[in-house]
Amino acid sequence: MAYNAHLGKVGIWASVLRGDDTARRPQIEEAAAELEELGYGTLWIGGSPSPDMAYRLLAATSRVTVGTSILNIWEHAAPEMAARHAQLTDEFGGRFLLGLGVSHMETRTGLALDHPLAHRPYSAMRSYLDMLDNAPRAVPPAG
Repeated sequence: MAYNAHLGKVGIWASVLRGDDTARRPQIEEAAAELEELGYGTLWIGGSPSPDMAYRLLAATSRVTVGTSILNIWEHAAPEMAARHAQLTDEFGGRFLLGLGVSHMETRTGLALDHPLAHRPYSAMRSYLDMLDNAPRAVPPAG
């Protein structure tokens, strides 16, 4: 098995890292820092996290990579995501990793099932990736 120093040898995925409950955010940020101290290389945020959720974990840590396990493309416009990726990359020294997924557009966003790409997830993802490639500051394939 290949070792990727950027991700570390062991990572952890947890939907609790989303920090939806504002009252628990300090505890979640403290847990992220502790997971970093324990040697985890990557913290994967489950449950279609937003870039803001990643920001909080990045700010609470200093070395660990933070990844959106599956950021729902229907919930985050590609141009805005490209700009946010650039900001997080610059602010946190490349520790942000963008994971994308098509997910369930019709149930997650309330868009109608007759949306042009509603039943074409592959086409929807290709279009999204093209927009990330063509952004003023492109999101690299490994980013």
